[in-house]
Amino acid sequence: MSYQSLETRIGAILIKTAGLNRQFLFHRREVGAPRATTAAAAARAMNGDLRIVALEAAAGEDMDSVFGDAFWGGLDFVANG
Repeated sequence: MSYQSLETRIGAILIKTAGLNRQFLFHRREVGAPRATTAAAAARAMNGDLRIVALEAAAGEDMDSVFGDAFWGGLDFVANG
């Protein structure tokens, strides 16, 4: 059975050395890289059929023009981690 999904990752946070011991997706060579795009690349490496959009932006009140009702309403599932 095969399926496709579209996953959106949002984040403006960079990978830091201090968090490497508790995060399985990130490695020392990726310190300083954006977490959203690095996590999207790691997920694609695990499942080449997965379609991911990585957005390097912080979701907050100042970003309502990007992450407004239309954006959130278009998602079927939201997880925060």
